[in-house]
Amino acid sequence: MEETYLYLEFTFFCILVLMALLYRISHDPDQSHSNRAFRRVLISVLYVTILDCFWEGFNGSQIAYGRQINIFVNFLCLMSYGIIGYYWLAYVEAVLTDIHQKHPNASPYRWLPLALCIGMAVASLHSGWIIQFDENNRFQPGAAYPLIVILPCINLLMASYKVIRHYRTANNPQKKEDDIAMLSFLVLPLIGGIVSSINNDIPAIWPSCVLSLLIVYMSSLGHRISTDSLTGLNNRFRLDSYLSNLAAPGTSTDNIYLFICDLDNFKQINDTYGHYEGDQALREASDLLKRTTSRDDFLARYGGDEFVLISTCETYTAALDLRQKIQQAFQTHNIEANHSYQISLSIGLSSCASDIATVFQQADEFLYAEKHRKKSPLLS
Repeated sequence: MEETYLYLEFTFFCILVLMALLYRISHDPDQSHSNRAFRRVLISVLYVTILDCFWEGFNGSQIAYGRQINIFVNFLCLMSYGIIGYYWLAYVEAVLTDIHQKHPNASPYRWLPLALCIGMAVASLHSGWIIQFDENNRFQPGAAYPLIVILPCINLLMASYKVIRHYRTANNPQKKEDDIAMLSFLVLPLIGGIVSSINNDIPAIWPSCVLSLLIVYMSSLGHRISTDSLTGLNNRFRLDSYLSNLAAPGTSTDNIYLFICDLDNFKQINDTYGHYEGDQALREASDLLKRTTSRDDFLARYGGDEFVLISTCETYTAALDLRQKIQQAFQTHNIEANHSYQISLSIGLSSCASDIATVFQQADEFLYAEKHRKKSPLLS
């Protein structure tokens, strides 16, 4: 009896944590596709955790219709395992997809483990090959019970594969931290499952799931603190932190160059076509910068229509070549895009060999000189 109370106390605490997270997500002004997908994960885990309370409460119960209630609760639990795996894979795909894409690419087979879980749960109502109950109305795993536990793990493994692949190509530490946080939803529940399989009286699975979801939520908050919401690039806070690390004693800045990129005639775009179109121009500019630069480069929105790129180039000539490559990409985009206006950049450049203040001053001077050259034909 004491073990049952302990189990229920742990599970009830998990329910409170999930409800608190769900409340925060539901009242979050950011209702992006990934946030909505995370809310579905929270709801599915909350649903299963509540069912787990009923399972523990009615397991071995001798009340009237206790056996029928036990069968029904376990039937719902078996189906729910597949639902969690399905929604978690959907969440991972939403996070790893471009935040501005309306319809993220989904794995075409992610519904298959869910369908198999539901089918096996329905079949088990009559066959008993998944779950059984002894004469004391206590749960006994059937011969095929391991299979219905493994099926949801297929989607979890698919999600983890996508996260690991993204981790290997992530171009800044914050994205890598987010990926590690998402991997915890496979690792921690796996550990919890092993612990619970050794001792059924230890409630380890759902607390481990809740802990991993809490880690994911805290990581997403940290990501939002350091990310520009409009473009998805690093923001000024993250830039200042990066520059502080770059200026730390003993840090080598050899062959590191800073580029200040300023969108030409941005005020005219805003005034003529509206701020919505101006925001779209900023998004397109940031996407072009991401596609043109290396995954090891650091990109940030400096403020307004200005971006900062920090890149490692072998020589100053190579830095000039990168600058030319970026501007050429914008020219090609203008030819291909169906816009009434053109998006172009003026780019200032400076080596990071000096102190940060001097680096920005030199890059600004380079930038202003280029802007003056662009305007001078109109003024003459």
